[in-house]
Parts: sequence; structure tokens; C-alpha cells
Amino acid sequence: MKQAFRHIKYLLCTAPALGLPDYKLPFHLYVAESGLVASAVLAQTHGDKLRPVAYYSKTLPLIVQGMVLCLRAVAAAAIMVQKAQTIVLGHPLTLHTTHSVNIILLNITTQHMTNNSQLLMMT
Repeated sequence: MKQAFRHIKYLLCTAPALGLPDYKLPFHLYVAESGLVASAVLAQTHGDKLRPVAYYSKTLPLIVQGMVLCLRAVAAAAIMVQKAQTIVLGHPLTLHTTHSVNIILLNITTQHMTNNSQLLMMT
């Protein structure tokens, strides 16, 4: 996973850096978080490789920065999915993260997030 993310970051530095979105193809969103910042690469297949369509980066809100690692990953993924919607426009999107975000959301029993926060992450 990390190798694929590094490869996509490398591709951003080579021409052409970003491709135009093809709405006939599904999108792939690769999300990483460092504790303070969430970053993501939105990509689509181009031949037998992935071509970046957009790159996103955002400082995580203070409340998210204070969460435990697995919940921070969920919040970062939710934030990046929302940012990517300006290009994805509701088309099929596969989320790639270092954590199993769906398992965390479906089995969450924690005092770290309110019910409203959990609902926001799941929509």
C-alpha cells in the first residue's frame, strides 16, 4: 500500500502529472494521514497503470488530531472523500487506506466520537 502511494506521488512529478477524469472509469482514492495532515491522491486506471487525477492535502481539525490513530484514519478518509467529490461527482469510488475504515465504522463502540460524528463519517 505504501509503495503504491509512493509510486503515485512519484508519478505526480513526471509529465503529464495529472490526467483528465474519465467518467466511464471508476476512481481510486489513496488516503494517508500523519497526525496533523490528511493527504490523498485521486487516480484512475490508464492502460495497466494508475494515473493521478487530483492531489489533496488538508490540515486535520484539532478535534481529529486528538483522536486515536484508527479513528484519525476514519476522519481523514471522510474528509478526503468529501474533497474528492468535486471531481468524482458521485461516480464509483474505491477508497484505499492503511486501516480497514469500514470495519472500524461498523464495529465502533467508543467514547471518542459522538453519534453525530459517526454519522458524518458514514455518509
